[in-house]
Amino acid sequence: MPRTKTRHVTSFTRPSSVTYSLGGPQATITLPPHSSWTSGLHYHATHTEYLSVLQGVASITLSGRSQDYTPGDGIIVVPRYARHEWHRASHTGEDLIVREWTDPEDGLKESFFRNLNSVINEPNPPLPCYSMFRGWWIEWQILVICNSMDNYPVFLDLAWLGFLGRMIEDLIARVVLWALVLAGGVFGLKGAYEEYAPVSMSVVKGRRKNA
Repeated sequence: MPRTKTRHVTSFTRPSSVTYSLGGPQATITLPPHSSWTSGLHYHATHTEYLSVLQGVASITLSGRSQDYTPGDGIIVVPRYARHEWHRASHTGEDLIVREWTDPEDGLKESFFRNLNSVINEPNPPLPCYSMFRGWWIEWQILVICNSMDNYPVFLDLAWLGFLGRMIEDLIARVVLWALVLAGGVFGLKGAYEEYAPVSMSVVKGRRKNA
């Protein structure tokens, strides 16, 4: 089945959960009241990330330390390899609006969010029996995308082991992701789709060439 072209879409919404506003090096993420959305604990190997709370209160965990942030707290810097996660500090109150961007500003963040949301919202089933396996299929596809887009999930939190723990976390993440990538290739899963993001393939190919 052909994938739905979403390269022209500038906003992706999952009702009662999250809205991504894209269209440039910065991404604006809005979480409505009662949203249980979370970024999940993860890290980036080749990008420094920046977060700025524009409205509401965000609970941000950075390198094992959790803190609530408001617009008055300025820009939060997330160094490379720093484990981090963020979500609403409270289920009630106003919308939480957070802006994200990276250094370098190479388009990878926008490409990641476009591929991520397009996969989740894809109306054209990639397999005849897709409805039976939708949940794990989407999770599998997302992890393949993560591997190509410098997003490494923390599968086993070993922060209590310090530097050694971080090394083990990184090894686990890379082994798991590469196994999923290799297996996913058999079923046609890719780390990026040209139907979803105009910069997807050029950015990903550049990352592989420079790796």
